[in-house]
Amino acid sequence: MFPDSDRYYFIGDKGTTSDDYDHACMTVEAIAASGGDVHVFARELANRIRLWAACIPGGIGLATLRSSLKLWLGYGPDRSGVFSAGNGPAMRSHIIGVSIDDLDQLAAFVRASTRISHTDPKALTGAMIVALASRHSSTAEIVNSEAFLAEINEQTHRLQLDPDFIPVIADVVKSVGRRESTREFSTRFGKLGVSGYIYHTVPVVVHAWLRFPNGFADAVKAAISCGGDTDTMASIVGGIVGARVGIEGIPAAWIEDLILWPRTLNYLEALTSGMDNKWHRARIRGIEYLLRNAWFNPIVLAHGFRRVAPPY
Repeated sequence: MFPDSDRYYFIGDKGTTSDDYDHACMTVEAIAASGGDVHVFARELANRIRLWAACIPGGIGLATLRSSLKLWLGYGPDRSGVFSAGNGPAMRSHIIGVSIDDLDQLAAFVRASTRISHTDPKALTGAMIVALASRHSSTAEIVNSEAFLAEINEQTHRLQLDPDFIPVIADVVKSVGRRESTREFSTRFGKLGVSGYIYHTVPVVVHAWLRFPNGFADAVKAAISCGGDTDTMASIVGGIVGARVGIEGIPAAWIEDLILWPRTLNYLEALTSGMDNKWHRARIRGIEYLLRNAWFNPIVLAHGFRRVAPPY
């Protein structure tokens, strides 16, 4: 239906953002408000997720919905998670990887973010690898797949990673070395697109990043080409590559034709450049979420119904 992946189709030739963008932004806001205290970070992030979930967001995952209900029932952010290995924690961890230099503090923030919604150890492993990818992307002089794999192997015990998942990342590195396309690699996890299971999403994301470590557009389009949970894969890999190339590396048309309200580009620039001033308490009001979802959700449903009609 939409053959040109260099343009948007959501509303005419305009695009907008999904829940992944909201979660990444809420994480930035919570980091800014935390003052480096992981307990404050967890509380700030949980409060934002609770409000966001109450405003009927399109595309909310079942685990995030259930954990949000627990937050509303009074559970703390260390007890609100449910046993699931969905993509929620990975949607938030790429920004943690580029925001925190100290590895132990980074790991603590990723754990806190993960526990709010997901308790399956696989969710933590996937989120931690995404954070490490973002960290490597933003700090390495040259992104090197073998060096990244060596870093993961070295940190497996320290960061409580699932050792059984490391061979999967090793397979990613081998595939990149063979110059296999991300779409070809993704067929290992199914022929009809990549699922929302974090152990399917993260290898595909890492593959797209390592194939195009300096190419934002190429990496995002590689993730989209796989099908399935495309908004999440594109958001995560965009965060990882974006940590390296910055806003200058994003095609200008992709920015100009994107509807970002209520978190506009000016809002984000002010937040990320002023973490020590008034923006440290930044948050979006419930009415803004409701107004946005009032027009966003019907358009999403319209696209969904259109997809079941012939010839698609």
